[in-house]
Amino acid sequence: RQMCIRDRPNSMATGYQVTIVNVGTGVITIAASTTIYSKSANRKLASQWIGATAYHRGSNVWVLMGDLTA
Repeated sequence: RQMCIRDRPNSMATGYQVTIVNVGTGVITIAASTTIYSKSANRKLASQWIGATAYHRGSNVWVLMGDLTA
């Protein structure tokens, strides 16, 4: 499964956060149509009950934090 973060003008304020939780048994890959930064460029929630938070820094820039794998 894939979740895509898109930046739409005026739709999300700087500082907006969204929490992503893998409640299933598959892998969720987080993609973006904007700039996204994460530690070691990891963007996958690889197992059930793993979570991450995407933080909007503004100007099409997001920071992804959490229990992520490559």
